Amino acid sequence: MRRKLKSFTVMEVLIVMAIMGLLVGIIANATNRLSEQLKNSSDISQELNQWYAFRSNLWRELYFSDSMNVEKNELTIFENQREFSYFIDDGFLKRTENQKVIDTKILVKSIEVEQKENKEYIVLDFNWKTESLKMKFYKPSDLSSRVNRYFSSVKQ
Repeated sequence: MRRKLKSFTVMEVLIVMAIMGLLVGIIANATNRLSEQLKNSSDISQELNQWYAFRSNLWRELYFSDSMNVEKNELTIFENQREFSYFIDDGFLKRTENQKVIDTKILVKSIEVEQKENKEYIVLDFNWKTESLKMKFYKPSDLSSRVNRYFSSVKQ
């Protein structure tokens, strides 16, 4: 008398293992892609945060400046007995204050003054992701000119 035991055949077990291997491979690949995308997103956020911090600092310095001057791709800013400048070195923008040079690690093409409708603008032309990004800052007259203009307009 022979009895049959209910069990899986070797072929059925191999097919189940192959299907499970495919599923594990697909899940591992998807997890790897997600990890890459999160890293890219984090890198872009970090780069944008550094850019916004730089831009904010530059705007603050230009806003509070007493006067500024642009010559040969160098922007010099004077503020309350302080003098600092931005210049281009090997395509990168660098900042100096008290003979201390700080590399901003930002690519820039040029720093120049642009005349438009009797107003002067300081134009910084950056290389941003293989595109040209121009930032314009209004260049007000220096503090002494504003004070002299005010007192000349006041009637005595």
